Parts: sequence; structure tokens; C-alpha cells
Amino acid sequence: MRRFTVATCAIALSGWVGTTSALADPFDAVFGTRWRWVESIDPISDAPVRQAYVATVDIADTVLGTEEARVLLTCAGANASITVDWSFKAAGSANLVLEYRFDGQPGRRLNARYVNRFRQQSTDAGDVRRFLADASMSKRLVVRIDSDLSGPSSATFAAGAGPDMAARFVAACPSAGE
Repeated sequence: MRRFTVATCAIALSGWVGTTSALADPFDAVFGTRWRWVESIDPISDAPVRQAYVATVDIADTVLGTEEARVLLTCAGANASITVDWSFKAAGSANLVLEYRFDGQPGRRLNARYVNRFRQQSTDAGDVRRFLADASMSKRLVVRIDSDLSGPSSATFAAGAGPDMAARFVAACPSAGE
């Protein structure tokens, strides 16, 4: 049902904009098989904000059923970050562990901070550099979160076009590649 609803919204939106031919699979517009790129302007500082993101509904959770998750790489000004968003209360602040692994690469633990039970973020430059290097060599990403409050949850992302995303992100946010 959720897939149908998202696909229906994507079809309606693409029809409204007039670009239905660009969508081979309307579901791919939201939960796709590759990284997406978004550029905007901060309404307060007028600084460019660039984001690469990938989303999924492939969630393994110890408590809940199928939900959504999203990984965002953000460059606001010269500051890069990795943010993981969950559509459910995925974690608490006590003993928070956020890890990821790209196919063919070793698993890595992010120096993540607790934003809220739905969102965790790393602004560590080393985390961003390693994440981009790993993304440039793989098409599949697994993210796992664990904490005392919620127990482990993981999400699997089809993260194609990683090399293109990584190169574009570093070009847009030079501090991410230093």
C-alpha cells in the first residue's frame, strides 16, 4: 500500500510538472536505486546548500514493520555532514552507535551525535571523507543504528551512481575532500 501511495503521488506530481517521460519507474523518484542531488539557497544567509541523498523502505527492525530511512550528505557553506533520518523512533541518546557498510568495504562506525529519536548526524570531517571514499566504490549501503532505548535497526540502500555523487559532492564542498 505504501509503495502504491508514493508511486501515485510521484505520477501526479510528474504529470503536474509535465515530465512523466523522465520517470521510468515513478517509485524510483522517491525511493530509488541511486543517489539524488538537490541544491538550494539558505533563506537567511543566501549561502548555497547542496545535498546528496538516498532513501529506502528496506528496513530490518526488531520492533516495527516496514518504515522508511534516508541518508543525506549535506554541504552548507563549507561544512559537510552525514545525516541519517528514520520515519520511526529509531534510537535514544544513551549508548548510541551508528554504523554503515558499503559492499566490498569494511564496516565503519560514525562519530554521530543524537539529534532526536528520528535523526542522527555526524559533522566529523574524517567520517565524511571515509563515507565518500567508500561510496565511490559501491552500489549498496547498509546502515545500522543501536541504542539502549530502541535496540538495533538497519536499512539497506540501493546506492548506485556513488562515484558520480562523491565527485560532485567534493567539487561542491571542497572541505569534504581535504
